[in-house]
Amino acid sequence: MYENLGIFRVDCALWRAFCRGVVIADLFNALKKQPITELDTLQTRSAELGVQLVHDQFYPELTGIVGYERYSSPTNWRPVVPTETASILVNHETLPFSDTLTRFGGQLSIPFFVKELFSLGRKAERLADSSRLKKQLNLFEHQAVLVAADAHLVHMDSLKKALVSRKVSP
Repeated sequence: MYENLGIFRVDCALWRAFCRGVVIADLFNALKKQPITELDTLQTRSAELGVQLVHDQFYPELTGIVGYERYSSPTNWRPVVPTETASILVNHETLPFSDTLTRFGGQLSIPFFVKELFSLGRKAERLADSSRLKKQLNLFEHQAVLVAADAHLVHMDSLKKALVSRKVSP
């Protein structure tokens, strides 16, 4: 029976030698670099960017258009002010023709109060908080697994010492 324990003793001794070189703090630091922890970090960052995306919609928006078109023959696509068009059509005249069209314009949009953005912002902040808490809980869960494994190792070591002392005692 002791011969079978001899193999266990060598394996346990190697394991203990390896574990003595590694402190639990090193294992916790290595846990932070694991893919599952990095995935939680990326999900948290994504949720924070969602909050930023909602907050960005509160900024003013300026859009513009510029265009120039030249045709080989005159076309009636020339833009005409609606009041001028009405007077032309009332007098039964033809709409003006042009062989060049120039367009330009701009639009400034300033949100003053948009209730949907406020409620969407609150929801995004709650999702970001939830993601942060999930990340912490997952980290604590994995750290608890490491602590339990360490406790199991200490328990197995003490059991081994007890078996050896029982074998030695008459």
